[in-house]
Amino acid sequence: MRAIRKYSLPLSAIAILLFLAVALTSVGAGSHFTQSSTPQPSAKTAVAKTMKTYTMYSGLWRTDGSFVSTIRAKNVLVVAPMDVTPVLFMADGTPYPLPSVHLAVSGVATININDALANAPPSVTGHISQYGSAALIHSYSSPGHVSASMAVIDAGRSLSYTFPFGEPMGDPMPQTLEGLWWKHDAGVTGWIALSNVGDAATEAAVQLVGPANTAQPERAIPLSAHSVQAQKLVDTLSQSFPLDTVVQNHCLPTIRAAMKLHENEPAAAVEILRPTVKYDFADADSFNSLYPAYIRGLAYLQMGEGRLAAAEFQKLLDHPGRVEREITGALSHLQLARAQRTMGNQAAARKSYEGFLALWKDADSDIPIYQQAKTEYAKLRTGSNREF
Repeated sequence: MRAIRKYSLPLSAIAILLFLAVALTSVGAGSHFTQSSTPQPSAKTAVAKTMKTYTMYSGLWRTDGSFVSTIRAKNVLVVAPMDVTPVLFMADGTPYPLPSVHLAVSGVATININDALANAPPSVTGHISQYGSAALIHSYSSPGHVSASMAVIDAGRSLSYTFPFGEPMGDPMPQTLEGLWWKHDAGVTGWIALSNVGDAATEAAVQLVGPANTAQPERAIPLSAHSVQAQKLVDTLSQSFPLDTVVQNHCLPTIRAAMKLHENEPAAAVEILRPTVKYDFADADSFNSLYPAYIRGLAYLQMGEGRLAAAEFQKLLDHPGRVEREITGALSHLQLARAQRTMGNQAAARKSYEGFLALWKDADSDIPIYQQAKTEYAKLRTGSNREF
């Protein structure tokens, strides 16, 4: 899918899964003063008279789940220190000025946003959000002497995003940004963060473009000053394809069920997947490899329903032509073994474990699920009845 956003600057838009780390660099220029025969003020006084305030913006920070957001600011000057004031904007646009940070000559400082939010004053706590934008304010006689970036990291899931700070340039003008969203895997979701970094309200138009360049109607999203809106692409997809049978009864339920499994709600996942049963073998644009059945099997397995889980995984094993070389084909051997173990059929479970381990005999030894499978199989062979 391709998501297109149209808006007037200074709106910035960020789509997850689309950004690489960016380092923002700047070159500082020295101040120059003319000489005359009459007494002149000192350089310090001259600089003070020409000081200007500059504001740099970054469109997104987030602290939901296990995300930690950190601002890294660097003084590019090699002739003078710099004081920088960070300002966090909540999703509704509420500003939260943080204490000024002193940057020594060529110095670097970091600001942990999670910690700052945890210590927010009462005037801000009622507006605290899990995502927002940020600004850095500093004064100097000329621009371009501070470089900064926002790091948004979830170490446990190996997710790392870096967004640069930048200074608005020129008058607002219409602009179109495009991004890609890979929706082939059921466990992968996406979202768009729309940040209005300006002092006036604006509006963004979001448009999804599907396979074969099929564009859907635009959706207008109003944004108040300094506000941020995070749009789940699953919801946007649903609103853009309200009458598409495959999207509504096959694609979206599979994505939403995978999200429920991640939230440890397998019963909800099974319920969400009910409409997909009659489309398990449908020739759809996405999830052709019996993904709904695989997710349904995982849900039953989490619920301890071994027999029902085994039936779902068996679908993938019975239809290798449909699954082709998708990883779920090999993993179905392992999940079937776990389902059979839950049913108490130890002999069948051993055979399924052996089938999976044979397929993955050349796999890297440090792959977690491969290590788990070997441990489970070893315990099964020794006749251990402990839960594993």
